Amino acid sequence: MLRQHTQQLPAKAFVVCHVLSPIYGCLLLQTKLSNPHFKPEIAAQTTLVNFCVTEKGLEDQLLALVVDHERPDLQEQSSTLVRQLAEYTITLKELEDNLLFRLANAQGDILEDIELIENLEETKRTAVEIEEKVKQAKVTEVSISKAREVYRPVASRGSQVYFLIDNLNALDRVYHYSMANYVAILKKGMDMTPGGPDESAVPVAERLGQQVELEKRVELLVETTSYVLFNYVAQGLFERHKLIVATQLCMAVLRSRGELQRQKFEFLLRGPKEMGVDNPLTDWVSESVWGSVQALKELEDYASLPDDLVGSSKRWREWMELERPGGAAGQALMLKQSLVTGVSRWGYSVDLG
Repeated sequence: MLRQHTQQLPAKAFVVCHVLSPIYGCLLLQTKLSNPHFKPEIAAQTTLVNFCVTEKGLEDQLLALVVDHERPDLQEQSSTLVRQLAEYTITLKELEDNLLFRLANAQGDILEDIELIENLEETKRTAVEIEEKVKQAKVTEVSISKAREVYRPVASRGSQVYFLIDNLNALDRVYHYSMANYVAILKKGMDMTPGGPDESAVPVAERLGQQVELEKRVELLVETTSYVLFNYVAQGLFERHKLIVATQLCMAVLRSRGELQRQKFEFLLRGPKEMGVDNPLTDWVSESVWGSVQALKELEDYASLPDDLVGSSKRWREWMELERPGGAAGQALMLKQSLVTGVSRWGYSVDLG
């Protein structure tokens, strides 16, 4: 018995028991809590094993999935190599144990034990052969790993997207997605990627009719799988959350590439304002928006924004009244245009959850 806790409720008393082990053997307890907390004295009596997948660990698992889809022969070689190395290790261990057992149970002068000496020679010969095979396997492993690494961008993006949607319950508790379902959609995205040997699952309008170069193929895999995964998730999102999730995904991609500008990102999150400055455009720019514009000019790329708003007010007003002022901007320009759009149109920052 680890701990007994009694909670008194109206007309009933509930006893919660945490058991360490039964009379015989060891009891393993499993919890769905992602990060369970126990008191120090309980933690000292137990061993907590965390089986939760990490972003890097999931990336390695998805890499095997992608390689198996694109190069099944390469993945088969990798699996066979891992199995062979494991078998070599087991064989060596068995030879060592057998030799030690014979030495420990040898009677009289071991130099006169012909069977023991023959076994020793056999063990030595086998160990040398295995050592040579292990060296060859290591060389093969390097070449296989190098070939597999080409597909890592696809696995990396897949891992990023999974951890993004896995945390969507912070926006609303109804958002829950299983790993098995995610893997199925990822496979579907790879099947729908054009430029491969089999385009039967690719929409007719997007088929290329030929195989593309490896580098281009990887780019198409990253783009298509991201699109398919996001569309699948977006089907179950409330309308007010779609822009938040899209922004989170773009920021995660920029961060992984090292292209996320921290100062601008923090401005987008916090949405600071500098109030008290005269507003010459009161007919179409509110005081709140003008205060955000004044704060935005402190960033290097936006120093002339207030003067430009005044000098080209007609052009800016037409832009602000567009349904989608940001247009089809690329990821690299998204953060910059998001700042201007958020400040000029609404006067507040984007809440990324």
